Amino acid sequence: MQMEAKNFSTKLVSSNSNVYTEVYRVDEDQKRMLYRSEPTKQPKLLWRSFTVQSDDLYGTDGVDSQIEIVCISEEEKEGVIGQAVVSMEVAKAMEPISIFNESYKQGRKPIGEVRICRYQQLRVCSFLDYLRGGTSLKFAIAIDFSIRDPANVTHNDYQQYSNDIEFVVRCLADTLEPFNPTNSWLSYGFGAKIPPHYRDSNNFCLSLDVDATCQGVNGILNAFGKSYQNVHPLQGAKFSQIIYHLAKQAQNNFNRANEPPNYYVLFIITRGSIEDLKETVQAAIFASKAPISIVFVGVGCEGLDEIERMGNAGKRLEFQGRKSERDNLQFVNATKTRLECDNYSDMSTVFLEKSLQQIPWQCSTFYMQNHVLPGKSSSESVETSSGGLTVLASSSSRRPSSAHGQMEEEEEARMRTTSSSSGPAMDHFRSRRNRLSTEMRSMTLDDSR
Repeated sequence: MQMEAKNFSTKLVSSNSNVYTEVYRVDEDQKRMLYRSEPTKQPKLLWRSFTVQSDDLYGTDGVDSQIEIVCISEEEKEGVIGQAVVSMEVAKAMEPISIFNESYKQGRKPIGEVRICRYQQLRVCSFLDYLRGGTSLKFAIAIDFSIRDPANVTHNDYQQYSNDIEFVVRCLADTLEPFNPTNSWLSYGFGAKIPPHYRDSNNFCLSLDVDATCQGVNGILNAFGKSYQNVHPLQGAKFSQIIYHLAKQAQNNFNRANEPPNYYVLFIITRGSIEDLKETVQAAIFASKAPISIVFVGVGCEGLDEIERMGNAGKRLEFQGRKSERDNLQFVNATKTRLECDNYSDMSTVFLEKSLQQIPWQCSTFYMQNHVLPGKSSSESVETSSGGLTVLASSSSRRPSSAHGQMEEEEEARMRTTSSSSGPAMDHFRSRRNRLSTEMRSMTLDDSR
């Protein structure tokens, strides 16, 4: 719960000087400042709204405490103009509260009044609350096939890009599996000429079929391999089309009141050959109004500056007077993450920390801003959601599949590390992955910011 007090108005007997207010919680043996307003100078003083946590007002025991409102002039000779001590119940009634000056020789003198013009209690819900209430997560992945300078691309470059794609897909799909009961991913490609007519396309099904759904890691990688062999890469890609497509899909789902809410998470894997930066910024601003988070995953060490700036812009994103309504973007460079680590387990752990850490907060923030509270779930749905989180906490520490293990061995050989896939190295792998899962789970339990 949070309290919002808006438009404090105070009538003062004297003074055209700048006046500000301070609000204190008063206990038996001490008082604690909750808020200090900005100074203002008007015949009728209006201060901005502010937010206070309920624990600060009532304490953890929920007992109604008293608050003290103090009006102070910035002029040294005037100082404290007046004050009042009332209970929260009186303050919430939004009736005028008399302000008294205690320094007059004749005793207490009323000098005006203060009134809370607006009081609202807000319930703060966590990511876990929404999962328990029936919210589902839908995951989508979009792979950029464009190449900035195809004439200078070698076979090793193609192989490195393919390895980066496999690394990202395996890390994400394996870790997010407990949140994805159907194990299905919406999978798209862009930045290529696609068969049979080989026309430019910036939004096509990764499997080159009519259905964008792929099942699990192998389904995504098989679809990527099929596209990789059949499409012709463009020299630049347009990101806006895929962002608009998923954002509209998420918004349409949100507008259907008779269906349980779905929160979308889109991972865009790119080498940074963006042709429509302005349009992509507009698409990202549009997506900030929809239940979707967008994670830009950069591969390679060059050409990603514009994507990184946009991914880290947050609510500062703006285009022609239109501003992003919330922070739903983030950026992570997968290649740099791999180069900074010595072995595969460290790579996957660091990459997942960077790419997933904002999603719980972004999800709960969207629903709170749109006044959507978690639905009342049955005991069965609560057990299901809780079980999913338990699986997430343990999935990172389980042994990888044979394909995942083979990838780890190849990665270790490529990085020329000396640690093996068993013994101390495997213990280290389990420890790091388990620590990541613990951090992810803690974010689902407490993500209020």
